[in-house]
Amino acid sequence: MCANFLTANKSVLTERFHVEAPGAEYEAEVFPGHFAPFIACSRAKSSYGQKRCAVGRFGLVAPWTKIEDVRETHNARSEGVESKPSYRNAVQQGQFCVVPVAAMFEWRHLPTGRERWKIAAAGDEALGIAGIWEYKKGGLHGNPLLSFAMLTINADAHPLYSRYNAPGDEKRMPIILRPDQYDAWLHCSADEAPEFFARYSAELLVAQPSPKPTPRRQSPQQSLFNE
Repeated sequence: MCANFLTANKSVLTERFHVEAPGAEYEAEVFPGHFAPFIACSRAKSSYGQKRCAVGRFGLVAPWTKIEDVRETHNARSEGVESKPSYRNAVQQGQFCVVPVAAMFEWRHLPTGRERWKIAAAGDEALGIAGIWEYKKGGLHGNPLLSFAMLTINADAHPLYSRYNAPGDEKRMPIILRPDQYDAWLHCSADEAPEFFARYSAELLVAQPSPKPTPRRQSPQQSLFNE
């Protein structure tokens, strides 16, 4: 699972993900409820189907849900995601996205206590996480709201991710896409989505202890796909 990550900076969005960086500002480190960039296909009439980058809330908000009632929707289990009330509309509508991250954080439980670890690409390049996104007309302060969730997969047998989370709990990891999968994921159908549900090779990742910072809230600035 992933509840805390570092965002890719704007130059990386252009150079690695080949999208124009969003005009809205966002913080470097994100927690659930914060706003971060994600990449998806536009639903606007003037740019329908074009790949765009916007800023949305980390934690999916279904169109019929009150934002104050939303809890723990930043990670969506890939197993059965198409039938879960919070996520099925996004999946059925083919609202798939790529979340660009510089690194992710997980907790490792040791005899001396919990320790936060930073996980990143072995080559230090940004990673693209498979996600789903939503658009809600009446979001914060009545304004339209974009939101997204990362898809996760079981990692009980993964050489790296099996080390994290509490003893006895199921181990989960985000679904990390290869760069050559980005466009195919964005344009796939609900029936095709499970083809992308795979564990990323541990050999392509590195991990190291990382002190926990003081979280900072973000302002809900965003650019919209449905303008």
